[in-house]
Amino acid sequence: ESSLKQILTQTERITNIVSSLANFSHTGAPIDQPMQPVNLHDTVYEAINLVSLSREAKQLTYSNLCDQSIMVQGFSQKLLQAFVNLLSNSTDASSEGQSVTIKTEINNHRVLIRINDEGEGIPEENISKLFDPFFTTKTVGTGTGLGLALTYSIIQEHGGSISVESIVGSGSQFEIALPLEPAIAIH
Repeated sequence: ESSLKQILTQTERITNIVSSLANFSHTGAPIDQPMQPVNLHDTVYEAINLVSLSREAKQLTYSNLCDQSIMVQGFSQKLLQAFVNLLSNSTDASSEGQSVTIKTEINNHRVLIRINDEGEGIPEENISKLFDPFFTTKTVGTGTGLGLALTYSIIQEHGGSISVESIVGSGSQFEIALPLEPAIAIH
């Protein structure tokens, strides 16, 4: 009976993986498609799943502390792409056993999403170049230098902003500010 349970668990896991990958492959929205309400907690959850599936996935603890009720107007696939990019970078900068935490806070009709890692940090001279296309500190062939540039443009397209603070040796914090979904901003 326990082997049947394991099979069912693995089947469910595979189903989740396939649906995550299918969602991820639909990145981008047709020009005429309007923005939809997007649940941030669910999008971050999906991004964590995708990042932890990657070949080199380290044993990190991902904590999704995003408020489950917060909605923003947007293209869910593009926001998913942005979070995958940010979490991938946090993962690359972290060592086994460290944690990456994602949390939300509402401030003046905007939602702040903070992604904190305990990784190696970013040298000050690189911070101003982080969102430039083709800027990468990764070894040749492992990074395109497009992840954060793309993330920056996705956040801009959603009427938001992104900033970073980092201390070399003790991690980084990326902060994204997005307008709240109008219906939610009322209360």
